[in-house]
Order: sequence, then C-alpha cells, then structure tokens
Amino acid sequence: MDKIKYNIIKGTIDQYAMFEENITSDVAGIDIQSNVKFNFNPEYRILKCTTSASVWNDSNPILKSTNSLFFELSDESMKSLQTDTEIILPQTLLIHFATLTYGALRGILIAKGNENNVLLPLLPTVDFSTLITTPSIFTYSE
Repeated sequence: MDKIKYNIIKGTIDQYAMFEENITSDVAGIDIQSNVKFNFNPEYRILKCTTSASVWNDSNPILKSTNSLFFELSDESMKSLQTDTEIILPQTLLIHFATLTYGALRGILIAKGNENNVLLPLLPTVDFSTLITTPSIFTYSE
C-alpha cells in the first residue's frame, strides 16, 4: 500500500468538565480511563476519530474530556483502500489517527489547566497498537 495522504480538516472539544473540589495532591487513588472510537463517511472520505479521558480520585471525578479530529483522505488514497465491495482502513492508519487525536487531547488538558491555574494530572501516553489490533472494514454497495 502506498502512503495515505490526508488533511486534518477540523478539530473539536466535544466535552470538558473539571471538578476542582476533587483535586488533591495524593495521586495514589488516581484512576485514568481512556477510549478511542472511529466514524467513517466514505462519501466525503472523512474519518472522525474521537478520544476521551476520565480521571478519578478514588470514586470522585476530577476530569472528563472528549475531543475529535476529522481526517479527510485524498481521492488517490481512498482509491487505494477500496475494493469492489469494501473499504479497508489499515490498523496502522487507525493507530496513527488515534495517536494524533489523543495527543491533541493531552495538549487541550494542559492548556485548560493553565487557563484555570489548576495543575491537572497529565494523561499518560497510550500504546494504541495494543488496543487497535485489526483493520476496520466497511462494506458497501454502489
């Protein structure tokens, strides 16, 4: 497969909630949960990648944030991913988009923390290759 060409055409902060009253200096009870999901619109060649993170201190929420990046695939790249009945988005491409989107979320949280003069726990990096283990296959009919 050739290199996949794309543009990031939009980025959104879909949700941001911080609960300052639950932030403490004790990090022993901190639990961080991260998620990623994809939506694909083949008509417009747009893949939406959404990442989210929830941070808890014991059972108290500290932070909930969700962001999305919208990737427009080039015509040429789209053709290389298509068969007569399927569009196959390779695992490596999905991992790449998830990593970019999650990196943007980490930056958003740093900026929001600075904006509010609050030291938020930094989100750890995520190895998306352990979470995204197969390509995504979309079946269609013309």
